[in-house]
Amino acid sequence: MNEQFEALKSVKEYMVNLINGIERAVEYFQAGEERKACELISPITEGIQWMSEALMLTKNIHHQDITLQDMNEKLKEIVEAFENEDFILIADLFEYELKPILEDIQKNINKVVVS
Repeated sequence: MNEQFEALKSVKEYMVNLINGIERAVEYFQAGEERKACELISPITEGIQWMSEALMLTKNIHHQDITLQDMNEKLKEIVEAFENEDFILIADLFEYELKPILEDIQKNINKVVVS
C-alpha cells in the first residue's frame, strides 16, 4: 500500500510537467511550428502511458475516482487528427479536450495525496 501511495505521489508531481508539455505543444502548433510540436508528442504520449499505468496500479487508493475512459476517447480523436495531418485540430484537442481531463485527474490525485 505504501508503494502505491508513493507511486500516486510521483504521478501528482509528474502531472505538472505533462500539462506543461501539452501547453508547449499547443503553442507550437498554433504558431505553425509543427516540427517542434511533434517533437513533444513522444514524451507526452510516454508520460500519458506511464500515468495511466500508475493510476491503474493505484486504483485501490483513489477508489477509481479517476477514470481514464474520457481521456482514451480523446486520444483516439488526436490519433485520427494526426493521420489527417490536421495540426489545428490537434492543438484544439490538446488544449480544450485533453488538458482539462488531465487537470481533473490532477485535482482528484491532489485530493488523495496531500503533501
